[in-house]
Amino acid sequence: MALAPLLGAPPTELLHVSAFLSGDGTIVARVLTVSPSSTGGIMIRDSLNANAMSIFESYFNSQMYSSYRTSTGGTTSQVSSATLSLPYWVKLVRSGSTFGTYTSLDGVNWTQFGTNQTIPMGQNIYVGLGVSSGNTASLATATFDSVSISSTAVPAPVITSISSEKRNYWESGSDFRNWLRNPFRAGAW
Repeated sequence: MALAPLLGAPPTELLHVSAFLSGDGTIVARVLTVSPSSTGGIMIRDSLNANAMSIFESYFNSQMYSSYRTSTGGTTSQVSSATLSLPYWVKLVRSGSTFGTYTSLDGVNWTQFGTNQTIPMGQNIYVGLGVSSGNTASLATATFDSVSISSTAVPAPVITSISSEKRNYWESGSDFRNWLRNPFRAGAW
């Protein structure tokens, strides 16, 4: 599992939990809840760098959004849906350099959301969940279920465990201030 900034947001603004995927594949999840003024959804990234090529399908303020960056360090483009209510299913599909976003009420009948995007990511990519408040002073929460990652590679990737390291950031004032600046820094989890 890895953590990464969301489409260039500072690391303190996003939690991105991801798995490594080689080649073509799909990630699916049902978004159950997202805290007010926050966004939560599924993401595919070329790397864990803040300016990486990526596509993020997420729920925000009663709408679904597809946000994508087609070149490293490039600008982020976005399309949005009509008003909808949670829970809602989301799916990202990668086939070569073509990425498609889909939505569903039931996880069975899918409708393409937006148009396919051509994003020249490398063979090895990161797929996962992303949650952000967009504000370092505000906590974001989201609830997902039925998360699955499928791949044309043999064997398909499997998430075997999620672990965390409990840390005491309050041993000194400077430790606490450092944690506030970047609680999701590499190696912290």
